Amino acid sequence: MKQKCWKKPLKLFPLCLSFLLLLSFCACSQEKKEKQHAVIEVEYAQLSLGDIVRKSEIIAYGEVIEKGPVTNPEYATDYDYGKDVSVRVKKGLRNCQEGDTVVYWELGGEAPNGVVYEYRGVKNAEVGDTILVFINEMKNDLGRDPFVEDEDGNVSVFNIFLDEEELLAPNPYSSEPPSSSAVSSQNPYDSTVLPMEEYIEIVEGVIQAQDEGEE
Repeated sequence: MKQKCWKKPLKLFPLCLSFLLLLSFCACSQEKKEKQHAVIEVEYAQLSLGDIVRKSEIIAYGEVIEKGPVTNPEYATDYDYGKDVSVRVKKGLRNCQEGDTVVYWELGGEAPNGVVYEYRGVKNAEVGDTILVFINEMKNDLGRDPFVEDEDGNVSVFNIFLDEEELLAPNPYSSEPPSSSAVSSQNPYDSTVLPMEEYIEIVEGVIQAQDEGEE
């Protein structure tokens, strides 16, 4: 008789366990559905290649090796959540050399407050990508998005980033307006595909021209 008394509870145990697992799954699904997304429009200044070279503290060609946790830096607004992206330098064009690790700031990601911040129009590089990046003193990437090299060794570049002249006056106190001849008749945000090696040579030429102009 004692054996018969234990049979029913033992039969009910798998059913209760399944019910608890179902409740747990529903709770997790509900939590995912309730996750908040903040979609933010990004406005960019119209900068040429000459401008971003002038403003860059570091210019590096290398491989993305790591992304840090999503945080909000002290100097930023509440909506500037993002992460540090570490790049192992293959060729240093300014203030870095092969083997160095440089870091820039990437917008977006799930913040500690549970909100997923999405920046419309921003394309980010992934770990393992080979990129060319222009970094200012605030760790911002000045090229709108990193210049990512594809598997064929090519890169897609906005026409405005092929313009070697500066749209902005180098001297902030200058009364001279930006050079209108620097603005291409083409749509500045149409893209041109060219070998990354060729684009790096163009960038190096701009760096050299600006350095010589300051002598």
